[in-house]
Amino acid sequence: MRYTKFISVTGVNAGIYSILYFFNIGFPIIGISGAKPISIAEAYAILSGYLFGWRVGGLSVAIGGFIVSYIQLSPPFYILNFVPATTSAIYMGLIREKRVEPIYLYLILITAYLLYPKVGVIWLYPLNIWFHILIYLTFLTVYLSEKKDKISKYVYILVSTLSAQLIGSILFMIIYQSSLTIDTFRGIWAVTTVLYPIERIVIAGVAYILVTVISGRIEKYINMELTK
Repeated sequence: MRYTKFISVTGVNAGIYSILYFFNIGFPIIGISGAKPISIAEAYAILSGYLFGWRVGGLSVAIGGFIVSYIQLSPPFYILNFVPATTSAIYMGLIREKRVEPIYLYLILITAYLLYPKVGVIWLYPLNIWFHILIYLTFLTVYLSEKKDKISKYVYILVSTLSAQLIGSILFMIIYQSSLTIDTFRGIWAVTTVLYPIERIVIAGVAYILVTVISGRIEKYINMELTK
């Protein structure tokens, strides 16, 4: 029965993610013609990790994302378009379980983002990293103090979607380093210095609404069932 529920929840969740994947709320990768914009599925991925944990949430987003990435094979990451959303789902799930991994995982991602050879932001446009540092320090403060309020919930959601931005940027560097010039990368980091914080704040806002409304309804339903 346990595995049946696992498969059922994963399958349904993957299906919902696949549908939402085609509804866009963000801008495409700058400098890449035909790149797919950020979709509302990015926000739903965070809800998946919040509700179902890093295993079910991450696996369902990976399955649903892989399928639609294959159907709609488009830049910037082609068959790997699902990776950023999967990362945010796993990250949110790990935070919910109060594990130590989110602290170290973000450090690893931000280090790779900064120091990636030749085209990392530290070499071309260091100011780009300002929002990540600000939010990560805020995240550490509320996470280590174990605060449980509306502000801390939003911070957890925001740092989760920022983890997706980091892994997406790293993938971007891996895939396009040989085809784009250094100046093009510098221009992308300069322009996105302001744009990616706005985009991630919007995604986090949508995810926060989903988490607040849907998780509240589920908890209410569970409480009603327990009192019967």
